[in-house]
Amino acid sequence: MKKIVFLLYLIFLPFCLLTSGQPATSTNYASLVNITSIGYGYGLSLSGSNTSPLPYSDKFINFVNITGFKFSLSRRYVDRYGLTLTNCLYAGLGTGYSGYNGGFMVPLFLDIRYWLNNNILVPYFYGDGGLMLHISDINHGTRMFMNVGMGASYELSDKIIFKAEGGPFLQMGDSKPRDAFFTANLGIIFRFY
Repeated sequence: MKKIVFLLYLIFLPFCLLTSGQPATSTNYASLVNITSIGYGYGLSLSGSNTSPLPYSDKFINFVNITGFKFSLSRRYVDRYGLTLTNCLYAGLGTGYSGYNGGFMVPLFLDIRYWLNNNILVPYFYGDGGLMLHISDINHGTRMFMNVGMGASYELSDKIIFKAEGGPFLQMGDSKPRDAFFTANLGIIFRFY
């Protein structure tokens, strides 16, 4: 019984913090943001035989660059403990290089992020979706992909933020098997006011 009460406390604590504050002045803003990151994906799919995995399904490393806008969604709230909460939404377009165990592809995608507040250490959710272009075989090698997950960003200065994130990655193509990965990414966010 104590565990259930403790879990309910942990679940409802963020809602209490969000609703207990007094509204402060509105802080709506928009800023241009550039995200540069490196990532690693570990393949979760089955291998083609006992000795070798299927091409493009074992692992990958990627370098991506995303450019977009970050918007504040609501007014700032200052709760009774002095914690300032501001929700922010980010949307951007990205491209880069993804090297797989079977070759390389070029991702073209839409990136969406939702920051829970605007402090120095900020948790967030993200989602990417788009195409993995196989340059040597555009018609049959190109795949769609989807990547969702959670991350945290740490503000190094007013304009430079470090980020770390991870989550599942799924890609599928025409007459190609679905491939699943777990990804981990590290990067730098440049904010232009």
